Amino acid sequence: MRTLAIINQKGGCGKTTTAINLAGVLARRGLPTLLIDLDPQSHCAAGLAVPENRIEHHIGDALLTPPDQPLDRSRLVWRISRHFDLVPSLMRLAGIEASRGGLAEAEDRDRRLLDVIRRLSLPDAAPPGVPIAASRYAWCIIDCPPSIGLLTFNALRAADEVIIPVETGFFALKGAAKQANTVRTLAKRLGREASFRVLPTMHDAGSALARALLDEMTRAFGARCIPTPIRADVRLREAVSVGQPVVEYAPDSHGAEDYRALAEWLLSNPPAQSVAATASDIEGPPTQLTEPMAVAGGGALDPVLNRAAELAARLRRLQHAGELYQARLAADPSLQGHLGDHDAGRHGGLAPHSQGCRFVYPAPPDAQVAVAGDFNGWSTTETPLRYNAAIHAHEAEAPLGPGRWRYRLV
Repeated sequence: MRTLAIINQKGGCGKTTTAINLAGVLARRGLPTLLIDLDPQSHCAAGLAVPENRIEHHIGDALLTPPDQPLDRSRLVWRISRHFDLVPSLMRLAGIEASRGGLAEAEDRDRRLLDVIRRLSLPDAAPPGVPIAASRYAWCIIDCPPSIGLLTFNALRAADEVIIPVETGFFALKGAAKQANTVRTLAKRLGREASFRVLPTMHDAGSALARALLDEMTRAFGARCIPTPIRADVRLREAVSVGQPVVEYAPDSHGAEDYRALAEWLLSNPPAQSVAATASDIEGPPTQLTEPMAVAGGGALDPVLNRAAELAARLRRLQHAGELYQARLAADPSLQGHLGDHDAGRHGGLAPHSQGCRFVYPAPPDAQVAVAGDFNGWSTTETPLRYNAAIHAHEAEAPLGPGRWRYRLV
């Protein structure tokens, strides 16, 4: 059985999306797969349509079950689909790491997950000592919490390899170096060299900056960068909302294609080294695992941060130059009447305005159009668009300052 932990302390990087959809692809290939949700937020259950109020036992209960007591598999493991099982979590999981939470006091507190996986993987009625080769699962995928603690130590102890999902954006790329160093430091404390890989996620293939950052990520991490980026795809969000892996919800989508490619690449590239360890691999008493630790950032990966910053600065310069060029065109009296209004009326959208922002929507004169958003309390009547016959479209101005605003046309 091959065990893979998906780790990133940064939220919104596609960690749980990757866990769910990679497990779904492997299961569809006929490879029995166990997905373990080690994140107290319980997003795996939510993303696979498992009702929280029907979860009787969760992974925290299994971790606190002494090794000499049986696990109630029927109440712990959920069958999602053929070859796809889930061990869910609940918010209560967050408490077991705390003092007197149950896990911190156990002598084998960093090896409990390894034991749970072993016991869940044994075939029914298997005698003690059955080797992992006889496991009921071919894969075990662990969705880790967005924090460093005993749960993450347990995941690293149990895993053969680690995947760090990283969005192809400037700040996410900056954090990738720190995430890699965190995994190295944790694995070192477990007495192993970390076998980790970086997975580019939420990639906008149409963005020049995203492509440049992906190239820089590949250059910085070399063979550790998985060459099958996961493209941004609305189908991935839709699949989670209906409780299905994307390969079942939208098998022809970009998201399904990308996760199939990821699974194929992983199957063709087994980990070179294992981050799993035995009890003898840790020097010193077990209490060392609960001490605060400082994780170094940057290190040998600082060049990627410098290059990413250079690319971002270049993009800002190009954007500023474009704005200056547009301003000169708008100020040219020979072009008045030929630019701006005609194009805006034909296509609609947003444009800077002396009052903040101008909304334009092409529609017949008798249409009723309004804009609702953060700036007006999502009112559908406060900011109506009025018809402008000169551009054959409806328009309105709103006093929006610099920043990020959400809106919808009604």
